[in-house]
Amino acid sequence: MEDMVKQNIFSVISREVALDFNSIDPNADLREQVNMDSMQFVAVLARLEKEFGIEIPISAMEATTLNEFLSIVGNEMLPKAG
Repeated sequence: MEDMVKQNIFSVISREVALDFNSIDPNADLREQVNMDSMQFVAVLARLEKEFGIEIPISAMEATTLNEFLSIVGNEMLPKAG
């Protein structure tokens, strides 16, 4: 995934919960690691949709790890092929 996309996603998440992404295990449950409740997670998804003009699929709600979340959301942020 492009580094710029990853940074944009990190920026939005960090506005909802205080965290240091260098200390996050990308393969462990993200919400548990940063103590993010379901309402905060929905707020992050809504903010990403609004700020970047994307529609995030429902499957993003099922993402548990940072890698899964970045993959789902990042794919929506990347330009689509013609």
